[in-house]
Amino acid sequence: MESDPKKFENFEEAFKTSGAGCFRQCHCGRGFYNAGGGWDWEPGELEALENSDATNVEWSVGTILVLDIEYVLDCDCWHAKAAQMIEWLDRSATAIVRYLKLEKQRKQREADESPVLT
Repeated sequence: MESDPKKFENFEEAFKTSGAGCFRQCHCGRGFYNAGGGWDWEPGELEALENSDATNVEWSVGTILVLDIEYVLDCDCWHAKAAQMIEWLDRSATAIVRYLKLEKQRKQREADESPVLT
């Protein structure tokens, strides 16, 4: 399944989480860390990471949610699932818009029927 790189970038931007840090372990088990970010490491913690299979990256380690599972952005294990989701989103765009409009109408009715608080 070949996906447009810009679509993939947009997917990443839309679904990445707001938190990033010095170390994250991906859902697949791979570890990623940022050794040069001026982090406050516990004694021996950075050395242990440097002597492990964890991957050092040059930026804060961020994550992304794909089907409610958190993955490390720098890991490629989530790419195939994201490509499937992009394909589904593209195929279902009209239905998704219709659903969101219907949900907006439902929520507006609920708000309109709620008591006014002063």
